[in-house]
Amino acid sequence: MDLAEVERAVTHLLALQIVWVAAATLLRPAVRLAADLGHPVYDCIYLALAASHSAILATADDRLRRGAERVGVRLWSARR
Repeated sequence: MDLAEVERAVTHLLALQIVWVAAATLLRPAVRLAADLGHPVYDCIYLALAASHSAILATADDRLRRGAERVGVRLWSARR
């Protein structure tokens, strides 16, 4: 991508009004979840984010899905 394309892409990304959350703010709860679930911390950051925002988690990782169910995080389903 050239610079103009990157700038357009960033403009479009920012227009989505995504709420950005620093991973550092999720690290303590993610570490606790990782210890409780026996799951890697890097995945548990997503789990901690979903839990802290009462959000639905989308993942294809069966092990993370089971962990989400254990801690009460709702899971996205492609079923219609």
